[in-house]
Amino acid sequence: MADFPVCVQVLFLRDDHVLLAKRQNSAAERQWCAPGGSLEHGEDAVTAALRETREEIGIQLRSSEVEMAAVLHMNAWQYGVSRIVFTFQAHAWDGEPSNKEPHVCSELQWFPVDELPSATMTSTRVGIDLARRGERFAAIGWNTAQ
Repeated sequence: MADFPVCVQVLFLRDDHVLLAKRQNSAAERQWCAPGGSLEHGEDAVTAALRETREEIGIQLRSSEVEMAAVLHMNAWQYGVSRIVFTFQAHAWDGEPSNKEPHVCSELQWFPVDELPSATMTSTRVGIDLARRGERFAAIGWNTAQ
């Protein structure tokens, strides 16, 4: 049986801007991405999204404040492994996000959703695009020729 990561990311949208974190000290060095990460053992996707949001940007979300936006099945060759990425969208939150993990994130910044940085991770870019179009699934990086 194949072992591959299951990840989550949470989209925070405000005034046609999305919150992104710039990664450091990781395989995604200098890449911008939505707050998120991998599921821990025994954790469901919503619980992971709430935990990652709290750990990375200090925002305490409740499950009623997030909605599933999309699922990505990625053939992430650049990391040497395939992964499933659950993309959630936060509909409400209290407080202002701040960088709670400076050892893995060099900065947080709000970007216009139509002007994402060129160094935005594929999973985040596609997750944003799917959420905006109301689409729920994408297979990325797979040879789809039949």
